[in-house]
Parts: sequence; C-alpha cells; structure tokens
Amino acid sequence: MLVRAVAAVVAMCAAAASAAIAPASAAAGVITAGDRILVDGDGTCSVAYVYRRTADGHTYAITAGHCGRPAAQIVAPASGAVGAIVDAVVEHGGVDVGLVDFGTTVVPGQTVGDARWPIALGMVWPKVGDEVCRSGSTTGTHCGVVVARHGMHQYLTADTMRPAAGGDSGGAVWLKPTDESQHPIIVGIWLGTTTSASGAVQGRFHGLVDAFGILGLV
Repeated sequence: MLVRAVAAVVAMCAAAASAAIAPASAAAGVITAGDRILVDGDGTCSVAYVYRRTADGHTYAITAGHCGRPAAQIVAPASGAVGAIVDAVVEHGGVDVGLVDFGTTVVPGQTVGDARWPIALGMVWPKVGDEVCRSGSTTGTHCGVVVARHGMHQYLTADTMRPAAGGDSGGAVWLKPTDESQHPIIVGIWLGTTTSASGAVQGRFHGLVDAFGILGLV
C-alpha cells in the first residue's frame, strides 16, 4: 500500500484552482480525469482522479477496482501514457477502487469534463441533493442529482441521468459548479448502474475520499 500526505493533494488541487477556466487539449504523456484507459490491451475503463506523489515523483490515477487486477498493463490511447495497476480492492459491501502507477514521465492533468475545466480541491464527501456530473470515456459528460446512499461507500444518482456505457467505469464524478467563478470538485469514481425494485435504472459511484482511505493514500 502506498502512503502519502493529504498536503500533496491539497497543493496539486490548489494549483489547478488557480488556473483560468478555459478548454485545453490533451497532450502527449498527460493523463487526465475522464480519460480512456485500456487494460491489458482488451478491457476499457476511465480515470477518476490523477495526482503526482511527492515521495517518489510518480503519477498515479484512481479508477474502479473491477477494471483490472494488480500488475495489469494500462495504456491511455489519447496520450500514449503507459502504466500498471498496483492496487485493486473489490469487496462485498461496496468497495470498488483501483490505483494505477504511470511512473515519472507521465504528467498529471488537472482538468475534468469535455471542456477540460480546471479542478478544485477534491477531498469532499458528496451528499444527497448534490448535482454531480459523470465524465466517462464512452458517453462523455452527463449530469444528475445524488438521490441516495448505497451502502457504506457508494451513492446513487437519479434515473434521469443518461445511462452510462461500457468503458465509463472508473470515470470521474464531480460536483457541478453553481456559477462560472467556481471549479469542479471531483468527489467520486463512476461504477455503473443499478436497477431498483420499481425498474428505475440509477447511476452508481464510489466516494473518492473513501477510496483514498481504502487504498492507504492518507
């Protein structure tokens, strides 16, 4: 398990928050929240959160645990970034988180969403009533309202949010800013959907703060 100080996340996010809100294109060797990743050349998932660890200078990405097992090889097609899964936890009760090591040469992106909005500090728990957006590599960015907790670590979104598709798993879930002066805050890892007893198909995501604790990052 990797261990790092929360201060490293705060410093990275503070730098992102100071940037102007403007679209930016992906660059070679950059991995960004919402990017597509290929697992062992076959499976497809997305990235929820990216940061550089001060202790070793490596860039790490958090994704869904069900995306692959430790040692699985990862490629981000948009930039050519290459890495490997170093930790994956999938347990009964809702834990579903994974960690990808992209090494020292890949740069952590500091944006999210189709328009590449700069992100703000992400150590926030979502709550019922929040409007959140999902950024996945297959369906892009779509927004909805958090309607319920789902066990200890997961949350459900309203069935009015556009359904996700294969490859969206592991993508970023972020609080939608209420005005243009604010920056998105990444709060979760997209997992997929669940169907209620009434037949409603609801979105499902894992809390990001919980993921940091489960992966031993704080």
